[in-house]
Amino acid sequence: MNEVRLTAGRVTEEVVLIDNTVHRPAKPNSRFVRALLAHLEECEFEAAPRYLGSDDQGREVFSFKPGDVPAELSANISDHALASAARLIRRFHDATAGTDIAASREVVCHNDLSPQSLTVCGSIAFASPNLSQRTSNSSTELTRLSS
Repeated sequence: MNEVRLTAGRVTEEVVLIDNTVHRPAKPNSRFVRALLAHLEECEFEAAPRYLGSDDQGREVFSFKPGDVPAELSANISDHALASAARLIRRFHDATAGTDIAASREVVCHNDLSPQSLTVCGSIAFASPNLSQRTSNSSTELTRLSS
């Protein structure tokens, strides 16, 4: 089994690609992330990876969303890419608004949106989703995306 370390993300260490699947250590919020990804799959939100289970080392296994992920934050993001990211965030918020997964909050927020959390093809990687208000997530994250 050939493991290729994925290094573009900033939050989770030891993420590897094996046979077109992503393996990463379980985290304290793993149960919530799995429930969120199941909800997004039911909503046919195609930009999120799918949770596939655990491997023999206890790592979580997700589908791989191909695309280019920048290694560093950069101010060289096009207006088109920013607008595309904003549309994707809006679709994500809409998919979680008013649902059981959002509980008593307005939506589920990603909490670490940055160029390293998105791929050029429009996928979104979930590092630390949390419950919040749309405006707090969107304004903070678009500032980070554009800085």
